[in-house]
Amino acid sequence: TTAIAEATTGGTVASPLHSPESNILCWRPKRPSTTSIPGLVAALRQREIGWVTSTAVHGDRALRMTVMNPRTTPQQALSALGADET
Repeated sequence: TTAIAEATTGGTVASPLHSPESNILCWRPKRPSTTSIPGLVAALRQREIGWVTSTAVHGDRALRMTVMNPRTTPQQALSALGADET
C-alpha cells in the first residue's frame, strides 16, 4: 500500500491523504466533480473494478480503498478510482 500511495502522489486523479500504516488508503479527488463524494463512490462501484467507499478525514470527505491483495499495482488502484476515464 505504501507503493500505491507513493505512485499516486502528485497524480491528476486523486491525492493520498496519508502515509498508510496498513492496507487502508484514503484519497482526495483532484478532478472537478459535478457529483458529491457519495455520488462518485456509487459511480465507481458500478464499474466493478474495485470497492471504494467514502469516509471523513479531518472533517473532509475522502475516498477510501482497502487493498486486500498484496499484488495490487498502482495502476489497478488508479483504475478503481476512475483514472482511466479521464
